[in-house]
Amino acid sequence: MALIKCNECGKEVSEFAKTCPVCGAPINVDTTVKIKIFPLESSFIQALVNVRITNDKGRLLWSGRSGGVASFKIDAPTKITITAEKGFHNPAVGVIEPGKKYQHIPNDYKISWKRNYKIVEVDIIDAD
Repeated sequence: MALIKCNECGKEVSEFAKTCPVCGAPINVDTTVKIKIFPLESSFIQALVNVRITNDKGRLLWSGRSGGVASFKIDAPTKITITAEKGFHNPAVGVIEPGKKYQHIPNDYKISWKRNYKIVEVDIIDAD
């Protein structure tokens, strides 16, 4: 275990500490969120469809292709909406937290071009 200095008070704290035990300042808090975006059924459609992640105020947090991994920073639990342009699926809505990993998956497996999706927390995001 290595000791690092707190950015606020300068005291040495464990590298694994989330907050400084002396002043309470956050230590090495990674606020990056990663979300694996469910790939659409067809690679042709997947290449054409742009997916957007917005917060509850409509601010764009991430934009990219279906099947990719969204990565962005937030400072607090945030309500998000994941939508695909061209209406290929119903929007997925959920609350995410800083520093966590999530997966965007079908909520139902009915055969439909307009599926329902949900956002679930995961430990590991598989690499594609």
